[in-house]
Amino acid sequence: MLCRRIVIGSSTQGFGVILIWLPEGSGCGPNAIKPAPRFLRFWGKHISCSAECDHKIKLWDLDTGKVQQILDGHSHGVNSVGFSPDSRRLASGSHDHTIKRWDLATGALQQTLQGHSNSIKLVVFSPNSRWLVSGSYDHTIKLWDLATGELQQTLKGQTIIGHSNLIKPVVFSPDSKQLVLGSSDHTIKLWDLVTGELQQTLKGHSKLVNSVAFSLDGRQLASGSHDHTIKLWDTTIGELQQTIKDYSPIYSVAFSPDSKKLASGYDGTVKLRDIATGEFTADS
Repeated sequence: MLCRRIVIGSSTQGFGVILIWLPEGSGCGPNAIKPAPRFLRFWGKHISCSAECDHKIKLWDLDTGKVQQILDGHSHGVNSVGFSPDSRRLASGSHDHTIKRWDLATGALQQTLQGHSNSIKLVVFSPNSRWLVSGSYDHTIKLWDLATGELQQTLKGQTIIGHSNLIKPVVFSPDSKQLVLGSSDHTIKLWDLVTGELQQTLKGHSKLVNSVAFSLDGRQLASGSHDHTIKLWDTTIGELQQTIKDYSPIYSVAFSPDSKKLASGYDGTVKLRDIATGEFTADS
């Protein structure tokens, strides 16, 4: 029976095993990934992962539970991968200080981007798939032009090392012209990717910023923090519009497609709020 959807389980059983559970009643049991990978990323009916020991990226077919493709090119462990929005390419960042871009149709290595002086912690494609942002333990964030492979901008002094393995959020605006970063000083910084200049610093949180998200039109920004609040910002003028208080840290935020509702997540719970009133509309 073909199983195209999954319920993701993060628990491990035994040593070095992660189980991917398929839906109840689907007729398919759990598929085990060994050894336990450093990360998991989902792409359609596929999953990508990497284990520290072999420096390779594996693409798994969730229908069969078998490895479909192995991307081999890094000389040290792979820390992060990101799929392009058009699902045609994958970027990977490694302890070998390089970023690699792969063609998912063929498995071929297309580019190797070099410029960081320490391990790569994150890689993020822009919505238009033209740009790639990389963050490193060298305290810089770099913007790459994927058409040429050239480095376009370096944003210095941006700490990527997170607290308790949490990575500070790095998000493109919907038009791919701005980059937003949650900073270690509890602020949110908006960078102009055309000039490389810092446009705005949004101040208001009192603890680590865990997540940021743009509304579809790019005019609003939501941020979730360890200070138990969600804040809504007007990105055109850099002002705080609304603060929504919660009883727990906020690890993730996301707008609904019509930008009228806001989802937030913590400890396995997802809450849906009406932005106009701040009241809950769903809790699961």
